[in-house]
Parts: sequence; C-alpha cells; structure tokens
Amino acid sequence: MLNAAFSGGSTPSFLFKALSNEAKKRGDNLSGVRFFWVDERCVPPDSEESNYNQLNTILFSALKVPEENIFRILGEKIPEKEAVRYSKIMYDTLPLRSGFPVFDLLFLGVGNDGHTASLFPMSRELDEKEKAAVVSVSPQSGRKRITLTLPVICNADRIIFLVTGADKREIVRKLCKHGKGDPSLPASLVRSQTGSIEWYVDSVAWSSWEQDSDVF
Repeated sequence: MLNAAFSGGSTPSFLFKALSNEAKKRGDNLSGVRFFWVDERCVPPDSEESNYNQLNTILFSALKVPEENIFRILGEKIPEKEAVRYSKIMYDTLPLRSGFPVFDLLFLGVGNDGHTASLFPMSRELDEKEKAAVVSVSPQSGRKRITLTLPVICNADRIIFLVTGADKREIVRKLCKHGKGDPSLPASLVRSQTGSIEWYVDSVAWSSWEQDSDVF
C-alpha cells in the first residue's frame, strides 16, 4: 500500500488529470494508494477552495476510489481540534520513524512568497518540533488552514516539488540561490532526512534567467 500526501492549487491539477487518465486506461481504481493531504483550507469539502474537493472532482469521483483509502482533513471542523485528530490519524495509520509518521510519497508546491504546504514565511509554525499537524493562518487572506509540519514533511521517503508558470520565475531563482534553509523562504527548509527530494519545474518558470546554481 502506497501512502501519499497531496497539495492543492492550480499546479498539481495537471498531475491529477494525468493520473486519472492513466488509471482509466488500465482499469485501475487506485485501491493500492492511500490518499492524505499536506494541507487544507478551513472550508467545507464542497468548497471550490477545498484541496480535497479538487482531488475528489478530478480523481475520486471518476475512478470510484475506495472511501477507506481517503483520509481527508476535515476543513469544516474546529481547526485546532482537527489538527489533533488528523495527527492521530497519521500516527495510527502510517509507519513511524524518529517519532513521526512516514509517507512514501509527498507532493509539494511553492507559493510566490516561498511558502510550501501552509507553512508561511517567518511563521511560528516553522519552528514546530513536536506536532505532526498544526493550524496556520494565511498572511494574505487571514484565514486558517491546517498543515503538516516540517518534521513530517522532511520525514517522507520521497518528496516531489511541482512548480509551473511565469509567476514562479522569481521565487525559483531565489530558492536556487539559497543553499541554506531560510525561514523567509519556507520551501528552502524542506530537507529530506533519509529519502529524496525531486524538483519538477516547467520551462516557463525555469528558462527565463541564467542558471547559475547547482541546486537542481
């Protein structure tokens, strides 16, 4: 059984569509995958802002993924209580390493401000060392979110960053020039403990400036 955690947003939608199309060709309902979320907005599951809703619309409904394989963050619940509940779900369901849950595969994106998951620049959540999931607040909207913490993210066996679009050019450049973790760029703090980190950056985000970094 593959335990995978997904982010939402516009970038991974093409991945979800490709996965759905390929699974349909094979006649596969992805029963060998358990689906978790890296983060979720505190909205109902049918909201257009819901990361769960995005995956449900593109993938789950089309393939009839078994409900027992879907472990969504309940964005409609009280955020602080839901962070505790979701942490327990991870501890009860996933293998552990160094005291934290282990995902086989974890997909991340990068915001224009360098945030990843719902871990925002210079936020106190970046310093969390004990909890698996916490409540964060978007500095743009002021709305609460629930997010995995860095100890869980960095504990995954395989971490994949997906970055696309012209609006990501500058942040890709900044991240390539930061060899050390910088709390003003949370994505730079993602360091694999025992697994691998892969970056997939499209030509629009990558090719508009001189590549003078060996980060990728």
